[in-house]
Amino acid sequence: MRSGDQAWARVPALALPEAIDLADSDATPEDLVRIVGAYPIHASEREAIRSRGPATVWDSRGDPYDPARPAVV
Repeated sequence: MRSGDQAWARVPALALPEAIDLADSDATPEDLVRIVGAYPIHASEREAIRSRGPATVWDSRGDPYDPARPAVV
């Protein structure tokens, strides 16, 4: 995937109700990641995103949060 792809700017951000507290974990700052999105995708969409970029899926009119939606590609 190309993180510089313009389509990523149109992907809605993941909204969490509250922050995940890792203060009591043994994780160092280098171990932590920022979750910017989590969306259900079909296997065919995953392959299309890898080969052609996220615009293949995100420019569709479907609801990206709906796990019951049909595959875009």
